Amino acid sequence: MSRKPRGSLETEQVGVEGAPGGAEAAGIGAERKVALANAFKTDVNSLPLSLILSWYEQKAACILLTLLSLGIKNMRLGPSLPACVTPPVLQVLVDKFNIIPITTPEADLKAILG
Repeated sequence: MSRKPRGSLETEQVGVEGAPGGAEAAGIGAERKVALANAFKTDVNSLPLSLILSWYEQKAACILLTLLSLGIKNMRLGPSLPACVTPPVLQVLVDKFNIIPITTPEADLKAILG
């Protein structure tokens, strides 16, 4: 069985608890996104990349804040929002960072893949 090279252009699943990378993979993904933006002399939000952040543990809040501090926008968040993301907080995230709560797998894939 052959493995695809790490960082290939195919869809790469990251952030699965217990799998290689885990939550730290989001940081690695952000570093890759910033490096690609620098290589193509553009900003991170102009790249045709999608980021879906799942809320399965508390450190997801730290990861989200890190990604926002890097200027990364247009992320999908779910499957459920943590209690700290009240409707007013969600509205700020939507307005300033275009955070999108996830819906169904079919609808989300259609939105990110076109």
